[in-house]
Formats: sequence, structure tokens, C-alpha cells
Amino acid sequence: MEVRPVLVGREPEREALRAVIDRAASGEPGLLLVHGEAGIGKTSLVREAAEAAGAGGSHVLFGQCLRFGADVTSFLPFTQALGQWLRTTDTDQRQRLAPRGVVDDLVPALHDPTGGLALLQIGAAVDAIQSDGPTVLVVDDLQWSDPSSLDALSYLVAGFTAGQRLAVLCTYRDTELDDGHRLHGWVADALRMPSVSRVALDRMDAWTMEEMVLARGGPGRAGVRAEDVLRRSGGNPYLADLLIEEASTAQRGDQPRVGRLADALSASWHRLSPSGRKVTQLLAVAGAPVAFHVLQDLAVPHGVSPQEAARAVGEAATQGITIETASGAVWFRHPMLAETIAAGLRRQERADLHSDLAARWQEAVGVDERDRANFLALHHVEAGDSDLAFTWSLRAADEAATIRAREEEAQHLSTAVSLMPRLSDQVVADVDVIGLLTRAGRVCENAGDDRNALRHYEAALARVECSPDDPLTESRILLALHLVRSRMGDVQHLTTTEPRQVLALTEALPHSEERARAFAQLAFAEVFAGSDRATAHAESAVRLAEVVDTAPALVWAYGARAQSRWGSDLGVRDAQRAFAVGSGADDTQLFGWSALFLGNSLEAAGRYVEAADTAAFAYLTLRDAGAFDDAAFAGSFTTRWNLALGRWDETRPMVRQTLTFARSDNCAAQSRCAAALLCAFEGRRAAAFMHLRRAEELMPNVTPVGNPLIPARIQVYLAVDDPMGALGTIAQHMAEVVRVSRVDADEWLLYASQAAAQLADRPADSPERQAALRLLDLVEATRGDDPPPFTPVNRLDVVHPAFAALHAAQRAECTGAGAALDELWDAACAATAEAGLVYDQARAHYSLARHLLTRGHDRSRAARSLATARGIAADLGASPLLHRIDDLAAQSHIVLPPRGADGPGTTGRTVHLSADPPLTRREEEVLDGLLAGLTYTQIATRLFISDKTVSSHVSTILRKTGAANRIELAERARRGGDHGATSEGSGTGS
Repeated sequence: MEVRPVLVGREPEREALRAVIDRAASGEPGLLLVHGEAGIGKTSLVREAAEAAGAGGSHVLFGQCLRFGADVTSFLPFTQALGQWLRTTDTDQRQRLAPRGVVDDLVPALHDPTGGLALLQIGAAVDAIQSDGPTVLVVDDLQWSDPSSLDALSYLVAGFTAGQRLAVLCTYRDTELDDGHRLHGWVADALRMPSVSRVALDRMDAWTMEEMVLARGGPGRAGVRAEDVLRRSGGNPYLADLLIEEASTAQRGDQPRVGRLADALSASWHRLSPSGRKVTQLLAVAGAPVAFHVLQDLAVPHGVSPQEAARAVGEAATQGITIETASGAVWFRHPMLAETIAAGLRRQERADLHSDLAARWQEAVGVDERDRANFLALHHVEAGDSDLAFTWSLRAADEAATIRAREEEAQHLSTAVSLMPRLSDQVVADVDVIGLLTRAGRVCENAGDDRNALRHYEAALARVECSPDDPLTESRILLALHLVRSRMGDVQHLTTTEPRQVLALTEALPHSEERARAFAQLAFAEVFAGSDRATAHAESAVRLAEVVDTAPALVWAYGARAQSRWGSDLGVRDAQRAFAVGSGADDTQLFGWSALFLGNSLEAAGRYVEAADTAAFAYLTLRDAGAFDDAAFAGSFTTRWNLALGRWDETRPMVRQTLTFARSDNCAAQSRCAAALLCAFEGRRAAAFMHLRRAEELMPNVTPVGNPLIPARIQVYLAVDDPMGALGTIAQHMAEVVRVSRVDADEWLLYASQAAAQLADRPADSPERQAALRLLDLVEATRGDDPPPFTPVNRLDVVHPAFAALHAAQRAECTGAGAALDELWDAACAATAEAGLVYDQARAHYSLARHLLTRGHDRSRAARSLATARGIAADLGASPLLHRIDDLAAQSHIVLPPRGADGPGTTGRTVHLSADPPLTRREEEVLDGLLAGLTYTQIATRLFISDKTVSSHVSTILRKTGAANRIELAERARRGGDHGATSEGSGTGS
């Protein structure tokens, strides 16, 4: 029988759990993290809350992470939770989701990688379950979670939306997280989400301990026993429970002979019979719940008959040592018991037991082959059988690769590499050591584990250098090392050393892919070093690549030449060629580079919408392929462009996801910069600077071009009204920016005039204003006039003319241009609207209104501009700008029209179409106009935007909804309306 621990006290914590579950039941999803030391009662408390919710009609999914599972499995607590739900639920939804009643129905990608990404399928399954009724998902012992499970949990939490009836409860031991433990960063990032909270469990006090003793019916005087138990347990509930149990069975007058947790656990175990101790030893070494009949079979070779094993399991359950899981397997009531029992065995005893378990897994019939490989690798490693451990680690890596569990694949390959020095000559003879090391390096690189990738590549290079008859293999390793070393540092460390070494190695192989790539990577490094030789080397790369005609050579050659032609039509065309090749290659890393080349080129050519769409496509593609680190990189670039274009509703969930998807320091820093920008624009100053500080820790030495940290710092300073901080940073780095990229220099010039304009309302002779003008003059002189700033690339370039108009108005604001500012700010409003730079458009309208009101000019015109600015700022959630607008309106006694169902730009209703991502409020307003039969000009007039901006919104609506044209869009809306799909207000879509 199962013995449950006595739960007493904990009312505040119980209330916190109930609150999260109750809010979720009403459509407000949330995650609650329950943490504390081992034995403090986390599992018991969460289990009680989940069972109460289940008794009230909620779906309950309960999964546990296992200590061994952190190293060898993928999605363990989720498959366990979904499996338990399938076994214990009998609803129509279950029949629809899993007709055969197996987890494979819900997550087919676990065994069929062509069916999609397991992470997304787990998210879809949980979402489908909550759509059937309130759902409580428990993930216990998160400190042992496998990387894929953390990803799945992040994905669920990042996808929280109003209306979801999902409560996620997680427990973890905060006393067992070493420095560098992945859960530190995961928890820190999770807690920045508004739907995530945390509660700590402390030790019990004297009053609660007395309740516990009374509840257990301990002998003797309750007060004395409680005091004794409290002293000996230190207030740890689990230890106290063991002490009470021991004292209850001891003779009167005997004192408990334990004082430490490990001793208490050992004492509990020593009370078992010899057969009970042997069976539980087997269970402890197994490291995971074991089916009862399997445990019986394992016990036979150790002198315990099946009948004795059955009695032993019953005895252990009666003593509160083991429990029966929902699947009928046997496991420990508390994981500490498994740890303590296993630790008490001699090394050889543990090794022998691991050998037995390996033999059992080897012979097992009807088990999942992925589980077989994972546990055979684990048990052979622990048994000290290096040859078999090596073989099964490779098999487990292959199994992980089939479901795109990149971090688990990397872990298994790194284990195999570490075993090589201990392999027998016979096994070593069949191993392609260099091939294994390069594969391990590539997989670690894709998983964002740059340190292990570097170690594996360098080991491979050392081996290939010993036999110099293979220059191409050596070249491939050097090219891989070039990129890893650059990513572990930053663009500043993108040296030319490795590409030059490859060029020397391939001099006798003039038509090799490796030589083409070496020229390309050399040119790429030279672009960011400001070298004049980049163009010539990029041309050499293209000539060779077109002869070689392989995807890696072509992507890198066209991409490098595109970067050397920064800000030109030719550069865009080269990048488009690279992207076309990269999109057709079965290589997520190569695809990621091609997307970066194209996004950079489009941005430099002033085509932000296309740059953002390209990066967003790359983000989704890489995410769905399980390439999370590369996806985080693409998502960070998408965020930067989307913020400029006013796509903030799309940006918010992406920022949350990229913060949890990023693995390498470089990509984590990129994600932090994106988060800092969003926080700053939303007015969350402290959070913005926190993200920037973390990015600086991850990238301590950066350059201003090719890295987002310094530009992000400038934009954060501007957003939080620290113009001198922005100007100082710009002046410090402008010379280096000009040397590398005039396109970037123009953007910095715009930031400089914006910063100086923020001080325009200070007295002309104020020291701060004078200092700002001097810095602005310095920045302008450093930029120079050759070519003239903000020169458009071509007729498609609408961004640089908008920058020019903004700069002209901001520069004039600094010097007090008088009435001329009317026309300058008017031009800036029109140009930013044409370019789709929504946030800058709002700034321009606010500045125009402020100028008009300050000069006593046309109040009605100022009110219109102020209303436009307020509408945009409110839609975006740009709180600082919104506050400035409202303050100016109040000071000027201007009553702005209300926004909402009956405000300007809406018909009083919004049709919600299925869109991914959901339509923003402004897009819904445009959709409203389309469905009302308005022309683009009529919609533009109603919403105070340009025809061009309306057209851009319509394109986005069609893309998000999948409609081919506005006729199909109207038909979909009509069908939705016929089925009750219309509602009042502005929702987020279905």
C-alpha cells in the first residue's frame, strides 16, 4: 500500500496554488514554481492541489523528472503526464485526440520525425486538452529535467493567451543547482513573464511540527515529541516524518539514533528485511520507475524469488519507502531515498547492478527503442563497460537525432567522445575518430553548446594535422572552427586566420568547395574589419562557387559578396540568391546564415518590411526544425525590425520564446538586446537595463557594427529619456561605424539628432544643451558628406528618405528653426507613414503637435496630429510616449477622442479571423474598413495613416490569415460571422 506523507500547515502556499488553479479555470493561464530544499514537501503540496482540482472536474497531467532522465531522455515528464492522462481519462476529447489511447497519437514526432516537431505537438496536445476543460499540468523535480522538456515547458508558457484554462505547477530543489546549472537561467527568464510566479517552501516551525506529530498519532507527550522531532529534523517535513515513524516503532525511552537526513533515510531503509533491502537497491540503481514484474525478474539473479520480491515490495510500501505510480510501476516515495540507497553501495556493487539492468534492457521485448538505447548507454557507462557504453551512446545519439532532440544528441555524442581513451583496440579499429569528433562538434554547435563544439573540433584538428595527406578534411574543420570561435567571442573576434590557413591548404585544389568557402568567410570577416580587400575576395568566392556548384559554397559566396555590397541593389540580389539556395538545402545552419545575409541586405537597402518577413519566416522554420539557438538568433533580428514597423503584438511572444530558446552566449545576448528594446519602448526601464547588463556579461567585448549590443544601448537611452547617454555612446564609436558601414552610420546620425532634439526645450545657454550640440556636430563631422547621408538605394527604398526627413526635423528642432519646423515635421510624418515606421510616425506627429502648440499655431491641426500619435502609441503599448502625449494634451486643454469600439477608425465591431500570429488592433481596424467596402484612401483618412501604410497592413493581414485576396478575406469573414465568429471590441484572433 502507498503511505502518503501527512500534510499540515502550509496555508499560504496552499492558497497560492489554489489561486493559480482557480484563475486558470476562469481563463487566465499561469505557471507557479514551487521551490525549496529536498524533503520540504513540494511534491506532496502540489500533488494535493492537483488532486483537488481533479476531484473538481479538471484534467490533471502529472509528470516527474528523473535524475537519470536529465542525461538520457527527451520530453520524459510530458510523455509520462500525457500517458497517465490517457490511462485515467475517458472523454470524447480523449477519443478524438488519441483513438488508440497511446502517447504516439498525441506526439507522433517521437517516433515519426516527418510528422513534425515533438515540442510543438506536445504544446498542441496540452492546448487541446485544456480546450476540453480546465487543466492542471504538474512537472515535478524540475532540477532533473531533460533539455527538451524545459523547451516544451518554455513553449507552453510563452504561448499563454487569455482564455486558456491551463495551470502549470512545477517543483524544483533550489539547494541542488550548481553554478552554471541550466535551470538558473530558465527560472530567471520565466519569472520575467507576467503569468509566472514563484513560492518558496520553508522549514516547519514548532507549532506546525506539533500539528504534524498529533496528526501522526505519535506516542508520548505531543509537546515533548514535537520539540524533539523539530530539533532533530531541523524543521524538514520529510525527515520529521521519518523520525516520527522510527520513534513510533522504537521501545519507550529509546531516542531516535539519527540526526541527519542521510542517516534518517538509511535508518528507514535498514528496517526492511534483507529481501526488501536488496529489491530497493535494485530499484535505486535503475534510476527510474520499474514495472513490478521486471523488478521481480531482476531480483532472481540476486537470490530473491518472485514471491519474496512481491513481499519485499509490499513491505517497502508499508514502510512508506516505495509507491505505485499511475502506470503501475514501482518507485520511491521520495527521490532522496533512491539517491541515499544507491550511494550506500560499494562502487563494484553498483557496477554489477548496472550490468544486470543493462542485460534486462538488452533482452526487453516491446519497449521503445529510444528508451532502450538511452538506458543501455547509461547503465553501460555506470557499469564501466566502455565498449558497450560507446556503442549505445552512439545509438542513443542517433535516436535523439530522429526526433530532433539536439541537446540530448550532443550529450550522447560527447559521452561517446569521452569514452574513446578507454575503448578496446578492436572497437577503436572500427571508429572513424575524426568523423565522430566533427559530428560531435557540429551537433554541439547546432545545440548552442559552443564550448564543447570548440573542444571537439580542436581535437579533430589535432588528429588530422598528424596525417597531413587530407587537406580537405583539415580545411572543413578549420572553417567550422572559424565560425565557432567568432560566435564564442563576437564579430570583433572574427579573425581571418582560419580562412587564410584553408587557402594555403587548398592552393593545389583550386576548384574545391572548401577553397570557395575560405574566400567567402575571409571576405565576410574583412567586411566587419573594414578591409578594402573584402570585395575582391568575395568575387573570388563567387567565381569558384559557381564552378563547384554546391549549396555551402554558393550560400557563403553569394552571402559574403552581398555583405561587401552593403546597401545596394546588387547586394540584395546576391543575398536573394544565397537565400534561395539555403532554403533548398537540408541544413538548418546554412539556411540560418542565408536568412541573415538576406535580412541584413534588405535592411541596408531600406526594405524593412521584407527584412522582417524574411527573418520571421526563418525564425519559424528554424524553430519548427528544433534548431532553437539559430531560431533565437533569427527571432532577435525579427524583433528589431518589427519594433520599427509597429508589429509589437507579434514581437512580444517572440521575445519570450527567444529568451528561452537561446543556448549559446552569443544568441542569448542577442535575445537580451531584443528584450531590452521592447522593455524600453514599453516603459519598463529597470527590466530594459537588466537585459542590457546581462547581454554585456555575455558579450563583454563588442564592436558597434554586426553586433546589436551598442545600438540597443543607444536606443534604450533614447527611449528612457537619457539623451546624453545616447550621444556619448554614439560619439565614442561613430568613427569605427563609418569605417565599416555608411548605412549604419546614417542610422546612428539619426539617433544623434533625436538625442539632441530631446534637449531642445532647455534654455539655449544651458550646459547640457550646449554639450549635446557639440556632440552632434562631432558626429556629423565624423559621418562626413561623401556620399551624402540618407541617400536612397533605389525607388523601393522608403526607409532612408524617412530617416532623412526625421533627421532634418530633429536637427532643426535643436537649433530652433521657427515656422519652418511646421513643414519639416509634416514631411517627417508623411515619410515615416510611407515607410511604415509606425513608432517614428507617432513620434513625428507628437513633435509636430508640440511645435504647433508651443508656437500658438493651428490648434485643430495640432489636435489631429496629437490624436494620431496617441492612437498609434496606445495600439503599440508605447507607455512613455503615450504619457508624453497625454501630458501635452492636458497642458494644452485638448480633449482627445476616446479609442475603442466607438472611437475613430472603427465601425464598432471587429471580425476575428483565424490568423497566425493574431491580428494587431490596427490591423483589425484596417480589416474593419475593408469589410465595410472602404477604399484604401478612405481607410487611410479614417485612421490618419497613408495609403501606403494601409496597403502594407492589408498585405500583412492576407499573409497572417492565408487569404489570397480581399475577396477571399471577405468570404472568410462572412462564414465566420455566420457561425457566430463576430464579437465586440478588439480581440487577438482565434
